[in-house]
Amino acid sequence: MSNDHVFNELLAKIYSFIDEQKEYAFSVSDDIAAHPEPSGEEFRTAGIFCDWLSKEGFDVEMPYCGMDTAFIAKKGSGSPRVAILVETDALPVVGHGCGHNLSGTMSVLAGTALLKVMDEIKGELLVIGTPAEETWGAKCRMADMGVMDDIDLAIMIHCTSQKNLVSMTTPALQGWNITFTGVASHAAAAPWDGRNAFNGARLFFDALDMMRQHVRPEIRMHGILKECGTAVNTVPEKAAILLELRAPDKRDLEKITERVKKCAEGASAATETDMVFEKNFTSFDNSLELSSLESIVQSGFDSVGLQTSEKESPGGASDMGDISWRCPAIQPLLSIVDTQVPLHTAEFEAATRSELGHERLAAGAKVIAYTALKILMDENARKDVKEEFLRKKNG
Repeated sequence: MSNDHVFNELLAKIYSFIDEQKEYAFSVSDDIAAHPEPSGEEFRTAGIFCDWLSKEGFDVEMPYCGMDTAFIAKKGSGSPRVAILVETDALPVVGHGCGHNLSGTMSVLAGTALLKVMDEIKGELLVIGTPAEETWGAKCRMADMGVMDDIDLAIMIHCTSQKNLVSMTTPALQGWNITFTGVASHAAAAPWDGRNAFNGARLFFDALDMMRQHVRPEIRMHGILKECGTAVNTVPEKAAILLELRAPDKRDLEKITERVKKCAEGASAATETDMVFEKNFTSFDNSLELSSLESIVQSGFDSVGLQTSEKESPGGASDMGDISWRCPAIQPLLSIVDTQVPLHTAEFEAATRSELGHERLAAGAKVIAYTALKILMDENARKDVKEEFLRKKNG
């Protein structure tokens, strides 16, 4: 019996299991949507997933990697090794406006379906819960700890609107806290005795806006004023800024960061205020793109009858980028609503609970399972992906 024939037989079993279990998966996704939990506090969500995985036959460990809401579920042993990643956190105010309730459930459904054939193939299947994607990024910490160093594939799907993409191209990101400290004084009686921290912050933003003319279009620089004084009749002693910088790759980002820092230093000197420029959370690396892996994912989309669109320039950042420099990794984008609906909105959260959202949850689980099974079973495909990964990583 040919390897292709065996692959198709096992894939049919996996797809059949997904179809049998999809109604349960829809209820899990909707329940998680109704109980959103912020980054690092996803105890209920992670518990639901761990119970599901354990019941199906995985060996489950939680907490994991020193993170209370991270988990790992294992089945099988040896090589090859495939990791399906599970995001769990929600956003303030809009809850699961990024769709992690749906994409996380999708990953677990794919994992439990693959489990049904693991006794018939070689290798190890991992389902890994990765909390706090919206803030400090557990995947970054896992990458730094070497969790992904001997993995042949790491995969998850992110939800989007209007179009499907075989891979989400993500930029490098760094977040910064910039604090200006001046001298307080009475704004009417003795303003000359003060040094206005708000002026430092305002001058910094003016300099940043002037800098936009002289950076490439794909560079992103955006910030907010978090703190600025306490009384209108007092010269503000402190002004605090939260800033994010994004660029197509880490090298570009480092150059942009140095220029932005000069803007802050200039604003500080001009206003005679002190300035501190420091990181506020873990940086995200840009994604390492692998055409050989994208071809496999494309076949997965073809297998469920979904069309894909041309890849796009980097948009939102993700801690998946850090994983992609440790092992072959990919994060396809799957549309759950036919019209253009922005992420991080109440409208997008509602789309995760729609009929189409449910339909795409099952389809996405099949795409993940297809890709994972191909890497587990096809030695030539696995070799091609690994060679391209090492070439681009070292190049």
